[in-house]
Amino acid sequence: MANKMVAFVAALVCLSTIAALAQAKSAAGSAVLTDLRDTDTQIARDELATRIDRHYYPVRPLERRIEDYPERLESVWEAQQDRLEQVQEAQRERSQHLRESHQERAATERELRKERAEQEHEQRKHFEEQQREQRKNWQEQDREKRKFIKETEREDRWAGQRHPGEKHRERRDSPSGVRPQF
Repeated sequence: MANKMVAFVAALVCLSTIAALAQAKSAAGSAVLTDLRDTDTQIARDELATRIDRHYYPVRPLERRIEDYPERLESVWEAQQDRLEQVQEAQRERSQHLRESHQERAATERELRKERAEQEHEQRKHFEEQQREQRKNWQEQDREKRKFIKETEREDRWAGQRHPGEKHRERRDSPSGVRPQF
């Protein structure tokens, strides 16, 4: 019986310590909450509610916290969902921005390639035209050289082998040994 009595007293002491801790915690919590409130009336109401709770319902603040837990969970869940939506929206905007910048970059690269191709085409055309003109000039020079060589060869041949009519002409021009031919 004495053991039961000691156990009962120990249980009461434990419960009273738990209640005292709960009251101290709720008092500290309400003190912090009262510091955060904006108006004096709300502070007064909170203090009155805390006093009533301490006097009549010493464990009530803990119960209140347990009752508020689902609501707080919902608010935390909603806050997380809002944050997730914001992050997803930011990611969508960033991916859209990246897609647009990639498309712009691709368009500018296409334009640059097109311009480069046009420039290369123009350069190739100009180069081919220059080569054609150069070949034409070379052909003309070759023709003139061949023509000149033919003329010089002809003159050289004629100088060594004169035409029979030229011999007579020379005889006519010379004073002696002129024989008229009919």
